[in-house]
Amino acid sequence: MNKQEFRDQIKTTLIERLGGDVTLEDTNVLKNNGVSYEGITIHKKGERVSPNIYLETFYERYRLGEPLTKLCDEICDFLENETFSAGCIAEDFVHFEKMKDRIFYKLINFEKNEKLLQEVPYERFMDLAKVYYYLLPENEEGMIASVLIYNTHLQIWNKDADQIRQLADQNTPGLLPPAIVGMKELINEMAKRLRLPGIAEEDFPMYVLSNEQRVNGAATLAYPGVLRHFAETMQKNLYVIPSSIHELILVPEYGDMQDLSNFVRQVNRKELDPKDVLADHVYFYDLKEDQLLAIP
Repeated sequence: MNKQEFRDQIKTTLIERLGGDVTLEDTNVLKNNGVSYEGITIHKKGERVSPNIYLETFYERYRLGEPLTKLCDEICDFLENETFSAGCIAEDFVHFEKMKDRIFYKLINFEKNEKLLQEVPYERFMDLAKVYYYLLPENEEGMIASVLIYNTHLQIWNKDADQIRQLADQNTPGLLPPAIVGMKELINEMAKRLRLPGIAEEDFPMYVLSNEQRVNGAATLAYPGVLRHFAETMQKNLYVIPSSIHELILVPEYGDMQDLSNFVRQVNRKELDPKDVLADHVYFYDLKEDQLLAIP
């Protein structure tokens, strides 16, 4: 069964289970860096919310041998919970005052997202863009989800992009504070959880910069004073490696490090999920000039 046949079978099964008040629509949702997800949008009569089901993971599980009935059971369970939480989101979106304190910004690549940036409010930041999202409160399972803010939302709220920017600039550094941890400490923390040997070397001059949640943490690159304060502590200029949209690696300047951008490009191409790529080069923070530069 190919992917389209799988999608059609899922739709037939869902209509049978969800009843005649439901209509299903094929959809393709544009994500970060031009990545598009195939899915199904579920429209239920009388409901203001139309959840999306993305099919890539379900199709791969089907190809690996999981029964179609089991996958449909899981989708129906998800829809029952998703409709409730999505209803709460819709209610918040109607009442702007309920959500304004949870509007944040994240950084994405400007060139790779030119199509998406036509549909969302944004602010240019070097060769990146600050885009805005609503962060849902953590649920009972500890899951964190977010909703990207589009221009259509601004029309609903009767707000302009500058008002959203001011809220995000205030909320993001204050409620998602930066966190810097040594690479050695981070690796040892992971090794402890996995019951693996840690790193004993004392000299490991690399540091991870993110927010405390380690989600969309590359936004800390735009936090006022963060790089300057850390560079002053180290008394060195910094190379900033954009390891993903979620975190950055800070490397105090030690000798010739001109091959770092080539390293970043190789990792982005071979190791990183395309939707998580931030940039294909490193940045350099000059402490004396208090200036951040892109290094091709």
